[in-house]
Amino acid sequence: MVVVGLYVRAQMDNVAALRIPEKHYWTFALKDSVGYETRDFVTISDEQLVEAENTRNVVHASISFKETSRRGTITIKTVKGVTQNEITEPNKFTCIGAFDCRGLDITQWYPRGGYEVVCESGTVIPDVEFDATGAWVGFDEKAGVSVSVMELEYELRTL
Repeated sequence: MVVVGLYVRAQMDNVAALRIPEKHYWTFALKDSVGYETRDFVTISDEQLVEAENTRNVVHASISFKETSRRGTITIKTVKGVTQNEITEPNKFTCIGAFDCRGLDITQWYPRGGYEVVCESGTVIPDVEFDATGAWVGFDEKAGVSVSVMELEYELRTL
């Protein structure tokens, strides 16, 4: 069992927090841990539950790899004292998700959409979607200022 932490940092202007809401949909590229086969843009959520093949375990995704005739699973975890549902400190890596990976490896994270930006004024902007460069720009009408999350970077670390 390998639990992988997704650590993210970003430059934030007029933003108090970048929040990951409950029941978030995560999108990754996954690789067979013993082969070369990959799957891009695999989306998982803690709302989706499937039974792992040949076990009684319930997981969030079960992926079949044809090359090795193996199956890998991934389960979303909360690690007390490690995972957080929001990034509040600009340019500091924060663990926003933990994933129990069996028979597969996460090779890339795609920050598609569904994030929330909490502006310094308290305004919450829902369903934020980042562009291909990891940037998002919006406007806080309450404060009358532009807000942005730029230079989104991530690291995958074994927990």
